[in-house]
Amino acid sequence: MAAKAKKKSKKAAPKTHFNIKVTQKHIDEGAQDNAEDCALALASREHFEGLGFEVDSVEVDGNNLSMSLSCNFTLPKTATAFISKFDESAPSEDDFVTEKYSDGSKNPKYVAAMKKFNARVKPFAFAV
Repeated sequence: MAAKAKKKSKKAAPKTHFNIKVTQKHIDEGAQDNAEDCALALASREHFEGLGFEVDSVEVDGNNLSMSLSCNFTLPKTATAFISKFDESAPSEDDFVTEKYSDGSKNPKYVAAMKKFNARVKPFAFAV
């Protein structure tokens, strides 16, 4: 009897939850019937600004909280070095054309230069 193949389980992406506290200050300063300045919007804005985000917009509408956030990080040297390498210009085949390779065949020096160019960056991780 053949062994059954194991099914690969598909893991769902983890959902991120944020615990936002609506304080008396938010209630006092919140505007009724105002999706952008109600108590929930004020509390949400304050929460994400406290995490280092710039809150571009907040809107509470029925069951939905919509936010537009932006955040700036200083990249570590490993990331900036990657960018420099990634943005390098590829070797031009025209730089390797000689009479010997004018028939459209690839100059081995060009092939080697492209191989080196394509190996210039590797996957990596960084923290901000």
